[in-house]
Amino acid sequence: MGSSPQRQRSEGEPVSEEDLTAAGDRAFEFVKAAASGDAEGACALALDPTTGSGLTGSGAESCVAGYEESAEEEGTALDPSIADALDRSMVETSDNGDGTVAVSFMGEDAGISMVQGDDGEWYVNSAELI
Repeated sequence: MGSSPQRQRSEGEPVSEEDLTAAGDRAFEFVKAAASGDAEGACALALDPTTGSGLTGSGAESCVAGYEESAEEEGTALDPSIADALDRSMVETSDNGDGTVAVSFMGEDAGISMVQGDDGEWYVNSAELI
């Protein structure tokens, strides 16, 4: 009842240019949040498959803890000034052909894809963040 079936994309249904742009905007928000060390902001842009929208509650807490632990272990914590150099034009999107959107960053595969939530918003596929 809470989901809107007209927003559900079936496999093979093409993603519109409007949705590719929206997914790219959200992917940019995610990259910018992650680059600036805003784990909470980045995790809020990841899909919670149990709710069909952004991670909240314990899912968000686990995501933030994982993000921070990974940054410490791998030494991948970024200098927040890098986030200032990011520009939306650096993010490109393309239709994966399965209702998801591939993301590339400065011409390289970003290693994430975007999925549309039950609320119609685009989110990072959280399964790829684990």
